[in-house]
Amino acid sequence: MEQNSNKGMIAMILGIVAIVLSLIADFAPLGFINLALVFIALAVGIVAIVMGVKGRKEGGNTGMATAGLITGIIAVVFAGISCVCVICTVACASAIIGGVSQGISQSDLNELSNLLQ
Repeated sequence: MEQNSNKGMIAMILGIVAIVLSLIADFAPLGFINLALVFIALAVGIVAIVMGVKGRKEGGNTGMATAGLITGIIAVVFAGISCVCVICTVACASAIIGGVSQGISQSDLNELSNLLQ
């Protein structure tokens, strides 16, 4: 294989891996590991975009390079959305834990539960 087609193939593989990592971070209940997966997916997606652009500029197999570029862009978008969701989830969880540690009584929780129903 030529070096040019390798860049396109590497970009496509990295883009697919980044999409899978960001989806795992979205749907797997792994706690704080999700945040690490999101940042890894973001980094891998950016590398896929760079490799896709380089593969397209150098010629060779531009189809795989284009696929790598597109999957890299999709992965960065998914990872960005995932990052916002994970940060919001962590913030909500810490607020709940902080509220419980400050002495919310059982009657307050029952009242809140009745209001939500």
